Amino acid sequence: MKTLLSLFCLVTYLTCALSANGWPVSLDMACNKALSAVACSFEFTNNANEDLYLLKRNTPLEGLDSQFVSVSLDGRPLEYEGIIMRRAPPTKDEFVLLKAGESISATVQITDAFSIDTDGLYTVQYSRPLQYLSVPQCIIDHHFRGVVFYLKGVFCSNFIVNIAKPTAMSETDPLLPKRRESNGYANGSTNHSVNLSESVVDVTGLTRADDVPLKVKESKGRWISLYVLYFTMFLGSVTFSVVISSIYPYLQKITNNTSSTSFLGYIVAIYSLGQLLSSPLFGLWSDYQHAMVPLQTGLMMTVVFNILYCYAVVFSPTVGKIVLLVSRGLIGAGAGMSAVVRSYASSATTNIEKAGVFGIIGAATAIGFIVGPVLGLAFVPLGSEGYVIPKINLHFDMYTGPAYLSALLAIINMILLVFFFKEYRITPKRKKSNTIVLTKPISINSDDERSLSLGTPAINSDQESQSLKHDRIGAAVLIVLFFAILFAFSLYETIVTPYSMDEFAWTKKQGVFYNNLLFGVLSIISAINFFSARCIVRCVDERTGIMVGLFLMCIGFLITMPLGNELPKVGMIDIDTLNSSYVITQNSSTVALGCRYPKLKWCTHVPRLYLSQYIIGAIIFTLGYPAAFVYCFTLFSKLLGPKPQGIMMGLITASGSLARCVGPLFVTFVYDATGPQITLATVDGILGLAIILLAVSYYRLVPLGHKRGFSKRL
Repeated sequence: MKTLLSLFCLVTYLTCALSANGWPVSLDMACNKALSAVACSFEFTNNANEDLYLLKRNTPLEGLDSQFVSVSLDGRPLEYEGIIMRRAPPTKDEFVLLKAGESISATVQITDAFSIDTDGLYTVQYSRPLQYLSVPQCIIDHHFRGVVFYLKGVFCSNFIVNIAKPTAMSETDPLLPKRRESNGYANGSTNHSVNLSESVVDVTGLTRADDVPLKVKESKGRWISLYVLYFTMFLGSVTFSVVISSIYPYLQKITNNTSSTSFLGYIVAIYSLGQLLSSPLFGLWSDYQHAMVPLQTGLMMTVVFNILYCYAVVFSPTVGKIVLLVSRGLIGAGAGMSAVVRSYASSATTNIEKAGVFGIIGAATAIGFIVGPVLGLAFVPLGSEGYVIPKINLHFDMYTGPAYLSALLAIINMILLVFFFKEYRITPKRKKSNTIVLTKPISINSDDERSLSLGTPAINSDQESQSLKHDRIGAAVLIVLFFAILFAFSLYETIVTPYSMDEFAWTKKQGVFYNNLLFGVLSIISAINFFSARCIVRCVDERTGIMVGLFLMCIGFLITMPLGNELPKVGMIDIDTLNSSYVITQNSSTVALGCRYPKLKWCTHVPRLYLSQYIIGAIIFTLGYPAAFVYCFTLFSKLLGPKPQGIMMGLITASGSLARCVGPLFVTFVYDATGPQITLATVDGILGLAIILLAVSYYRLVPLGHKRGFSKRL
């Protein structure tokens, strides 16, 4: 009988102990404050004479995926704000082997699940029973339950067996020992000694900008400032999208229809080149200076150089296109202030808030893409000539009107920042020094009064930062992934207008109107997805969100691939302009409609694109892009942890700018030389490589302080 019983390793529920008083597993824990975060380390030790299998579920070993600690402020319990999940019975992969005498440890940030944003004395107590598998000689208690058991190396679930219990277990419940009243537990007591682990963290003087703790009024001001920055990102998106579909026809007007698609690639790329160079500088600037100054500088650049953009038409064709190129580059340099927005948003929010805040930033950007094209439609009735004020050489038409509007919106944004924006940083700026209080664990081994033992040594911020170093490889992977996401997006913002005009034989006016309309619809879908990402981020792993987003982007490009045997319309001009057929020549002043042959050699052999393909592919791409964008930024911020992120946010923004710099040059060159098939296939290949990179690095892309692994939720 004993031999038969020894084959069954039964799940035994025990309360963890600081010192092993007859219990197989003991726990040692300690918490300390690190800037705005409170990190707790847990060490589990096997004090038995045999190996045990410890269940990682509901423990720090799988991260803060459930409530296994209780936190109180000055004796008042705090509400748990983390994840609550319903799970199936555990499997073999959820157990970790803990050999006799060995220990295993993990560190989590409890500020991910508890709001620790006021001064006071916080008590952190481990409050979850441990579950482990063993093969002891047990006394049979005839209770029947569905449990998980281990038999000859094979895990099974929901099997009804006799329950084995230690002889010291409570007779009230053979599986779950009741907790002691004297240790803060309710509902009865056990007939055995229970050792608990507890740690006290003093967060008095939690450092923020100006070293002032956030009170209720200041917390409200913090959110008002974030709302202003949401509006800043919204207006930034409007100023970009309101002109994007009119750049190509405006370039043709300036150069008298002699410019190529390749030069359009330079104009689109130089915007991102300017942002690439300025983003790290803006990010570094914001780490050492109040955010107001770099924000106002970026907006002032937007005003001045949008006006210069409008005046490109008054110069000769050669000079005019250079002015257009330079102005777009300097507008992009001003757009580098988005790194300041993201850096501030990260430093002014907790880990719990980050996903929602970055989701709203993404949604604000998407809504800007909705409003921008709609506002651009309002200028279409002006036509290509519009109105001219000769005294100041001011041209106001359907090409320059959107740029003037961008300048006006930037001025409005500057005024809003002056009156409504005030900094409330949870993470201090780099030049600030701060101290923290280290703590020691508290042991409760009897019914005596609790004695608190606080550590007194203080360390400076530099030492603290060294103890919380982020995963540099993981950060680099996310920067590369963000590059791939923005590289794919650059295809849409670069060649969508000339591509549609080549495939569907649209006029310049039709190209501006229909693409503005399409961008508006896609931006609505994108905004919905950004808000959805914000709502479901508590349930979906950021890594999974990035993976799904990249996959949908791939599918969108595949659907947009021209297929079939029918060729696009080649060199056909508008029948309303000329009633007879026309053969286009290089010196012709008449603009032909359709695929620009002989300039584009592929027009005679690459299949045409159907409008339904164009729309469906764009919609599917738009379903994936917001998810990949938001989750990548959110995970990047969590991976960096609670420290100034201006430089790192500048780097990831710069990687996106580099993608939008290299991408337009690449796609326009490949598009002109080989056509849309090779262009789309190449971008799909880059997205495929990004998916592989994400899969290989999946286990290490976790927030700072979390244990690496493949858990379902970060």
